[in-house]
Amino acid sequence: MRKRFHKFPASSAASVLKVDKEFLRHSRKVIVELDEMVKVLNAPDVLKSRALKLARRHLDLDPPIGSQFFDPFYEKFHVFIETSLDLPPEHEEVQLWTSFLSFIIAVLKVEEAKHRTKPSDSDICCILL
Repeated sequence: MRKRFHKFPASSAASVLKVDKEFLRHSRKVIVELDEMVKVLNAPDVLKSRALKLARRHLDLDPPIGSQFFDPFYEKFHVFIETSLDLPPEHEEVQLWTSFLSFIIAVLKVEEAKHRTKPSDSDICCILL
């Protein structure tokens, strides 16, 4: 998974990302995940559970994929929505999808903070020695 994030630089201009196959492919995967979460908006516990699972799935990788990857992707995600739906940046639907992704990233950041406070196995081994 990590390779996908390195195949498109987050600093690329919108015009570059609009045609970048890796950026578009990953954005489509994000939309599928967000769409599944939209289906459970009326079930807050289920929505929170899915968001937590998504965050943990990324944070449990070695090394973890956290906000250092999510933040730059979030900053460019609107480009995918605008291009895919042929909408201007200020369109309400672009803003809504981007805001929803922001919610998921907020959950990830809370989990990421918890992750950092847990000692690693190597820390525990050092303490025991």
